[in-house]
Amino acid sequence: MNHAHPPCRAGQPGTPDNGDPLLAALHEARRLRDAADRDIRLLLAYAREFTRPRPYRLTDLAAAAGMSISGVRTAYTREHIDAVQRALRA
Repeated sequence: MNHAHPPCRAGQPGTPDNGDPLLAALHEARRLRDAADRDIRLLLAYAREFTRPRPYRLTDLAAAAGMSISGVRTAYTREHIDAVQRALRA
């Protein structure tokens, strides 16, 4: 599941920044945040679903990700699990 935004290019038609450098910087920061969020969800899915002999502890993952334990439990979906599985097969 790849929801990456294309890189922003200030002033290019079709970009939400309308040539404004501050808006371009905000758009790029959002793109990076979204990519980091996706990576965190994939890493959590890997840690809980694919590590053996047992999954990582929710407490440890929550501390590392800056989330609550319940947040870790619900952070990833079947799509994340499937994406990790595909990556492991590659």
